[in-house]
Amino acid sequence: MKFKPSVLGKCTRCRLMSNSLSEIIQSLLSDDNAQRMSKKVDEISFLNIWNRLCFDIKAGHDDCRSYAEENYEKIHQWWRDHSSYDLDQLIIVNGLCIEFLKVCCPDGHYGNECRQCNGYPDRICSNNGKCAGSGTRLGNGNCLCNHGYTNMNCDSCAKDYFLNQTLFRLNGTIQCLPCDSSCSGSCFDSGPKGCHVCRNGYYWTIDNGCIDIDECETSDNSNNACPLNSFCINTDGSYHCYQCDPACNGCDGDGPDSCLKCADDHILKDGICVNPDPKPLIQPYASPTRYATYFGLCIVTCIIFRHNIYVSSAIGLAVALYIMASEKSLETEYGRTFDKWWNNVFG
Repeated sequence: MKFKPSVLGKCTRCRLMSNSLSEIIQSLLSDDNAQRMSKKVDEISFLNIWNRLCFDIKAGHDDCRSYAEENYEKIHQWWRDHSSYDLDQLIIVNGLCIEFLKVCCPDGHYGNECRQCNGYPDRICSNNGKCAGSGTRLGNGNCLCNHGYTNMNCDSCAKDYFLNQTLFRLNGTIQCLPCDSSCSGSCFDSGPKGCHVCRNGYYWTIDNGCIDIDECETSDNSNNACPLNSFCINTDGSYHCYQCDPACNGCDGDGPDSCLKCADDHILKDGICVNPDPKPLIQPYASPTRYATYFGLCIVTCIIFRHNIYVSSAIGLAVALYIMASEKSLETEYGRTFDKWWNNVFG
């Protein structure tokens, strides 16, 4: 049987196979609970196990089975030497993968000679990282520190983190916590009062520590922080400028109701700058295609009229409503005329 090339390491594949082997043995031993105590592992034929090995695994089946077939003779030899023992999962993994095939190491050990990781057994990498290669015959044993920790044994706090002194004094645990967002690079405690130096956009106060500078308020007026005809919004450590509404000539917020003055051709009405005589968005002569569409719809209505007066009447009404709604939504001259007529009749 051909298998896809495995991307997993030998140790991982061996552990998959060992776990499957353990599950199969336990399943075979428990087939008859009444006779379980009298059964022995050596009574189970290797062929019976081999034909089922790895087929109980969904994720990683090919990795498991290909590794088993690559090492068939060695696995068979190990079985002949150990099948009389009371095998459980730990014994199988340790005996087969670690001691016999020599592709794994015990947890907390690494490399070809299974050396102990720094801090083994209780404080590997100060419990703040992982030992490179732990449990395998690979790796160099260096500590791969968690975010916020640094140094060879992950026993120091990285930039923008500080040591929890209370926990350290209590039991020696090294716990690094993030500095406040107002700090620049380092701190000695939590919150804005724990900063060594304030970040750009903040200033120091004795009572509260690093406080955000409101650039929008500290300017002579709010427009000085931003270009002409825009308004300022303060953010943590900075600010953003946003363009005023087209109806405004200067503003202190978003929308035509936040104008300091109205733009040319606009007037103030009910606190909002509006255009008293808006130009049509689309001129009547600017869209011949639109009128061609209207004409086409009318032609279709006339053609249907020759065959069915009722259907054509319904379609004609729909076309008329479509044309009126279209002109009204486009704010053409005809649309505004219709709007006035509608208000006079139904308003």
